[in-house]
Amino acid sequence: MIEEARQVHAAPAIRKYIVDLVEATRRHSDVYLGASPRASIMILRASRALAAAEERDFVIPDDVKTLAPSALSHRIIVTADAVMSGRSAEVLVREIVDEGGVPIAESP
Repeated sequence: MIEEARQVHAAPAIRKYIVDLVEATRRHSDVYLGASPRASIMILRASRALAAAEERDFVIPDDVKTLAPSALSHRIIVTADAVMSGRSAEVLVREIVDEGGVPIAESP
């Protein structure tokens, strides 16, 4: 199954989308310490596995959006002010995902 997931295609736009989401965790004002570049690799791997599980040979933006909160929320440290106002890491990651631009399929 691991080898099958490795064969799932992730378009350059999807890869950029993942990198942009991870970088956004490092720029968010309520995040003290954002996700590392390694988080990008983990989201890509998980997105490929999800696509394979759904019998697709390509990753779609919804794969990334579905997995990002779980994959990133434990990889960031939220500021004390955010915690005191009741904003968890998962809430902040969901905000970042919702605010981020979703890639559009490229024309052949």
